[in-house]
This record gives sequence, structure tokens and C-alpha cells, in this order.
Amino acid sequence: MDFYKAFTSVSELRPTWGSFVWLVFTLLAILCIWKQGKGELTLRIISILIALTLVSGLPLLDFELVGMKFSHPWARFSVFFVLFILITAFIGKTSLSLVTKTQGTFINRVILAIVFSGLLVSALLSLAPELVKNGLGQSVGLAFIGQPAEFLWIIASIIFILLIG
Repeated sequence: MDFYKAFTSVSELRPTWGSFVWLVFTLLAILCIWKQGKGELTLRIISILIALTLVSGLPLLDFELVGMKFSHPWARFSVFFVLFILITAFIGKTSLSLVTKTQGTFINRVILAIVFSGLLVSALLSLAPELVKNGLGQSVGLAFIGQPAEFLWIIASIIFILLIG
């Protein structure tokens, strides 16, 4: 992908679904900085990683029957969301819940909020159907969809949890 084309294709005058994704990313990061501490963000990142791993390995959502391949992208999206909520609820009842008591410095919360928001948006977009992904624009695709973007969000979240969390 050409970086120049990605940045020049962004138009503030004409809202698109891609600009909506950027708005959600920004608002989610601001909400996380304002509302949550470093420990809560760390647990939510861990919940996303566990839910994403479970959904990607779940055999019931992609199967082949009589030579026809069935894929359920909205089912993957729904299962991911339910697993994320359940894991977040249950992980708060474990010994890891002691981590949530720490607020951390402002810069730590900013970094973890950006990483959490990017990882969540990337995970949700990776589960979306190809038709939805193709209509989001080049800048969203470059930042959140496909390789290496998905891999970089996962690696960034793991690195920042190890360094900050």
C-alpha cells in the first residue's frame, strides 16, 4: 500500500464508514483514558487476546458440508463479543483482579488505551465479512485490517503489557 495515497484519500468533508471507524477508535481511546485505570485496561487487553484466540480456533463457525464451504462472519463477530464479555467478567473474579486496583501514571494509561482501542477495532474488523472490510477505505485497511496491521496490534499490546502493566 502507498502511504501517500492513504493519507491523501482521507477527506474530512465527506464522511465515510472509514471515518466512522477512526471516530470510534478515537472516542474509545479517550473514554478509556478518562474512565479506566492501567490495571483494568491490561485485563481487557488480555480478554481480547483470549477471545480472539478462541474464536479463530472455533471449528463450529467455519465448516465444509458436501463440498460447500460455510462461513459465518457475523456469527464469529457475535461469538467474539460474547466471549469478550464473559472472559472480562470471569477474569475479574480471579487473582488477576488485584491488577485492576492500580491506576498507573497518565502516560501509561494513554498508551494502554490506544493499544486497547486499536486491538479491539482490529479484532472486530478482522471478524467482519469481506464486503464490509472492502468498503472501509485504504487508511482503515492500512491501520487495522489484514497483515501486518493485526499482527502489530497484537504484538504492541503484549509488549506494552509487559513493559507497563
